[in-house]
Amino acid sequence: MNTKSKQLLTQLIELTIDLSLGDIVLGGKWKNKRMVVKSLGTDDLGQPTVNGKSLLTVRVEKTLPDEKKSKETREKEEKSS
Repeated sequence: MNTKSKQLLTQLIELTIDLSLGDIVLGGKWKNKRMVVKSLGTDDLGQPTVNGKSLLTVRVEKTLPDEKKSKETREKEEKSS
């Protein structure tokens, strides 16, 4: 792949993720451990990070269907209803 096609590819692949401090993400080996977002940033390669871990290794809980959310979140939603 030549330089121009690499530049075009990097320009075409751009993601926008609605994530802010205090949101809940699911991480860990099976992506079932509930974590609160404390910091957002980038690593030395320019990849986005959440709490110092790669963004690609977590699930954003507010975008998941109800049956995939963590047990604690489902219980809080039931109490508020």
